[in-house]
Formats: sequence, C-alpha cells, structure tokens
Amino acid sequence: MKFLVYLAILLSTTYSVSGQLNVPTSINLFEGKLNFTGFAQQSGYSTEEYNVTTEDGYILTIFRIPGNSSQPVYLQHGLFGCSEAFIMRGNTSIAIALADEGYDVWVGNLRGNRYARRHTKLDPDTDKDKFFDYSFQEYGYYDMAAIIDFILDKTGQEKLSAMGHSEGNTFFYVLGATRPEYNDKINIAIALGPICFLDDIPLPTSLAVDTSPIINSVLKTLDEEELIGPQSLLRQLLVDICSVPDVGYKLCFDLIGFPLVGYDAEQFEPEFEPTLLQYYFSGSSRKNLNHLAQVARSSKFAKYDYGKVKNLVVYKSLSPPEYDLSKVTMNMALIVGANDKAATVQNANRLNATLPNVVKYHIMEQPKFNHIDFIVGRDTNKFMYPVLFELLEKYNNS
Repeated sequence: MKFLVYLAILLSTTYSVSGQLNVPTSINLFEGKLNFTGFAQQSGYSTEEYNVTTEDGYILTIFRIPGNSSQPVYLQHGLFGCSEAFIMRGNTSIAIALADEGYDVWVGNLRGNRYARRHTKLDPDTDKDKFFDYSFQEYGYYDMAAIIDFILDKTGQEKLSAMGHSEGNTFFYVLGATRPEYNDKINIAIALGPICFLDDIPLPTSLAVDTSPIINSVLKTLDEEELIGPQSLLRQLLVDICSVPDVGYKLCFDLIGFPLVGYDAEQFEPEFEPTLLQYYFSGSSRKNLNHLAQVARSSKFAKYDYGKVKNLVVYKSLSPPEYDLSKVTMNMALIVGANDKAATVQNANRLNATLPNVVKYHIMEQPKFNHIDFIVGRDTNKFMYPVLFELLEKYNNS
C-alpha cells in the first residue's frame, strides 16, 4: 500500500501549505466508533487494557482477551495499523479465533498510532520533530521489547508465542538482531505476509520508491513528520471518499488498492470496505516510510541511512550497517500469499534463505491470496487458521 500512502502524503503537504487541512488536536475522528474492546464484547469477550512505557518514554496502550495465562499469544499490527486489525472481522478474526481456543490473547499498539500517541515528556503536536523521530528500528528495539517483557511479567511465563502482519514482522527481525536475548523469550514468531527484503517490487509501488528521496525531502522541509495520523482530516477524507458505495470501491481498490496488495475481490467484498478504512489508517512517521523506501532502493535490510556525514557520527561508518539476521534465532514461520504484491514470494524466498531458523515456510494454496487477506479475508479463517493453530500447538510452551 505504499504507493497509496505516498499519494496521500502529497495531498497532505499540499493542503497543509494552504491551511485547509489544519485539524485542531481536540478532534477525535474515532469518536462514536467501536474500539478493540467493543469488537471483543460483540463476540462475547471481555478485555483488559494496559499502558506500557518504553525505555525512551513512549506510552503504548495494549489489549488483552484473558485466557489460559500459560499460553500467551502476542499479535502485532503492521504499517499504519492498530490493534483493531486483528479483530475487525468479528467472530472470524484472528484475535477471537485464538480466544475461542483458550489462548491468552495480547494485542499490541506501537508508538504514534491511535493508542500510542503519548510520551512521558514529549507532546506529539508541539514536539513533533522529536516525537515522530522513529522508524521500524525503534518499533522493534524499544516497543516490541517493552510489550514482550510486560506480557511475560503479567502472565508469569518465560516465553510467549507471537504473530505479526506485514511490517509487524519487520520488528521481530530488528528485535532478534539487535537484542538477541529476546530470541529466547519467543516460542515461535509467525510472520503473516513477511516484510523484510524489498527487492521484488512491482508497479506501481516501485514508482513511489524511486521518487521517495524527493518526497521525503519535501515532507521534511514542510515539517510533516506524522503521516495520516488518527486525528488527521486527510484520513477522514480518504475514509469518506473510499466508502462511497460502488464508486469508492472501484476507485480505491479496483484501481489503486488491489494493484498494490494483489487482486482478490472475492475475499474483500465492497460491504466490508468501510470497516477496513475506518480502522486501518492509524498513523506512522515520515522517517518510517523513508526507512522502508531505503531498504527497497538499496536491496539491503539495514539501519536508517542519515547520509554519509551523520552516518559517521551515528554508526562510525559512511553507510548504515545491515541487520545481522543470523542472530534472529527464534523459531520463525513464514506464511506467504501467492498473490501478495506487497510481500512477494520472491522476497519471502530470500528471507527464508537468510534466516537461520525457519521452521515453517508456507505459501498459501489459494492463488489469489493477497496481502490483506491475512487479517481481513472473508474466508481466511478456513484457509489459514488451521496452519496457525498447528504451529501454536507444536511450539507454544514447548
């Protein structure tokens, strides 16, 4: 979905300059909408809500559907997502399916999104240069580490099992490579649509990657650090336009969305489009999008490239160091969509050949299975969940 994101960024900067999209911070575009707890209650479950503070001061709200505390499973959303990614399909959602099987379900939120726009010292509106100075490096090194430690402390366990979708997997690779001790805290990490190497990038996403240095420079000049945040009027504008019956679906998915994630209209029906749009866009940072683009342009899974001068200061080298994936020794399962245009089979093949401990490499049998089918496909519970539960049964607390 990166190309769509970049189009939105361009719109955002244009309107910001004219002042037409300046949104007061008091506006809450989620007001009156279901949150994670509301979705869980509709499926007959109660939830617990916790605040987790990272080493560098970000306050993350995470959710729990209590189950067998000896079997904690941690779910992590991807780019622009939030906790609702794993429950917006209701009774057939991953979170509810896990709860039905008795697992202790924990769902994370990462810095900057709807549930994590807080800090012990920084204000995201008045200190945005500092608050949004993060990419997937900080997501993995700080946020994921803090959430895992919190879950293990609350449950009294030494290990947990985990699943991530899209960029939600990238954080596991960062964590395992930069804080190797966390490999021993994870029974298995199940990567749904794994994002790591970005060599094989089809059109139109490749166009956005090619122009990303220019876009990043423009955004930086205009001091646009938060992208499609939860209080953004642009976000609501996208929701309103794309939710128009018939026209919105054809414009936003037939013409733009499906070319980016893979065409599978059978699993993503027009009636569900407003729900996805309402809960998908929950904010990220300019730096994070630029970091992903750097990975794509360089064909290297490396730390953030600040430019040669600052790289010398930060890394003591002209180029950013690559993440040492040989240190990611946790049991890893890669679940791949045959028709995934965001996390392609070719890129997954390279990741599979690089990680040292892939215990399961599975390409979904359905030829149209795409990048969003993992979390919102209408029949994903029938196609994919048997694979997930087999892995959990085998490795959870083994």
